[in-house]
Amino acid sequence: MIVAYHEFSETPVRDVYAVTGDTFWRHALLVAERGGLQDCVTFDDAHHSQFRIAAPILDRLGMLGMFFATTAWVGCHSEIMSWRELRELHHAGHTIGSHTHTHPMLTTCGSRSLRNELEVSRQLLEDLIGDDVDCISIPSGRVDTRVLRACKAAGYRRVYTSRVGEYIAPSQESPEVIGRFVVRRTTKEQTLRDYMAGKPATFRRLRMASASKELAKALVGDSIYQRVWRYAVRSKLYSN
Repeated sequence: MIVAYHEFSETPVRDVYAVTGDTFWRHALLVAERGGLQDCVTFDDAHHSQFRIAAPILDRLGMLGMFFATTAWVGCHSEIMSWRELRELHHAGHTIGSHTHTHPMLTTCGSRSLRNELEVSRQLLEDLIGDDVDCISIPSGRVDTRVLRACKAAGYRRVYTSRVGEYIAPSQESPEVIGRFVVRRTTKEQTLRDYMAGKPATFRRLRMASASKELAKALVGDSIYQRVWRYAVRSKLYSN
């Protein structure tokens, strides 16, 4: 049972992905109660609030997380962690993984661009931390057979998606694929508790919600969805 977070805040804000520190403390306790002390809590985008708010909470509870960084953003925006901060997380025992180089929807990339997104990010992170990087979180959760083969060729052993309950065993053509429950500001603590407990009804409901979001993205079209997403993120990053 793996959860994924994006941003954190000291006080409640309107951003759907921004969870307060107090809320995350309670969430982390729930995960720890279920024995999830390592690699059960993941973080996408390397948002600076993960280093400032979430990491100290994990440290207090003796938990280790996984931080997936979009390498082209690192050190370039005040909202994103610096290379030094990512290195500190690695030295503290946390796992550092790739969230690609520029955060495109990988299913829209041509062969050369796809290879570049996967290989450049991995190489930069390995040079930074002086250790192997073998896991990647897929932007927007959009993945297909071609992307999985490219991940395998680029040296990744584990691929994380935002599809609740998804699991594909590793093979000669594909890395291991692991789905996660993306926690949002509106996520109820009881829902998280039931998810961590593996309650079938909650699991089915979350899988249906995840599938509905995937269908909506597919209906909009990957290219259009990517353009809308990029506009929203650029507005946010460059306004700080």
